[in-house]
Amino acid sequence: MLERFSRKHLGRVTGVGYTLEGKYDKRILDVLADEYLFYESFIILYGFARQKIYTKLKTFYTNTPYDRGAVFLYGSTIAQTPITLFVNLESRCINRSDAERAIELINSGRYSLYISTPFTSNELTSLYRERIHGMLKDLGVGRELIHPSYSLVVGNNRLFRDSLNSLLGSEILVALMTEVVVGRDSIMIENNECIDQVSRKIKGFEKIYIEKLAKDVLDMLEARKVIDLEQKKSYLNMLVKT
Repeated sequence: MLERFSRKHLGRVTGVGYTLEGKYDKRILDVLADEYLFYESFIILYGFARQKIYTKLKTFYTNTPYDRGAVFLYGSTIAQTPITLFVNLESRCINRSDAERAIELINSGRYSLYISTPFTSNELTSLYRERIHGMLKDLGVGRELIHPSYSLVVGNNRLFRDSLNSLLGSEILVALMTEVVVGRDSIMIENNECIDQVSRKIKGFEKIYIEKLAKDVLDMLEARKVIDLEQKKSYLNMLVKT
């Protein structure tokens, strides 16, 4: 199975593992380090400390601390393959079979984007559903995006390069753009019961993350003509009042 899988995908996929605190789950690291799955793999640290992560994988650092969206932009810029996999290095929910299945779904051409395993906190999800998801439901887009960020995101690399990015991450924006431009059937979203918790270090910043994401979502929806300028202003006013 491994040999068949490796021959089929060799040279097509880049693996990007990201971490805020420089920590990792060895299971995830072992998957990323598997040269049969990935043409290349590397780690991006988006925290304050520029500590060394002792692995055989290259480590890069974002210019702006706590900017998880930069992981997607930077990772997709470095990647030299048509498909990129982004994975939370600290995930307790993801295993090798999850990564293999996600790659297979994208490589087969059935989907352009795969998203799974919520990566959030109660506070982040509560604010997201109050300020963003309700708005998306009203507009008839992004209805299955019930969490603000996810631990496993795999897709055609150009999607990540072409999308806006936000401080919390790019997957919501990438998914909405893909749905609007390519179609809802080109995306698979799995809201697993297993949820990865974000670092306690972002506690107190939840409102900042969600407000920035809400504004970025509105900018993207206006740019793609899902809403007009007056609708955007109306939604922005509602955000200010909540």
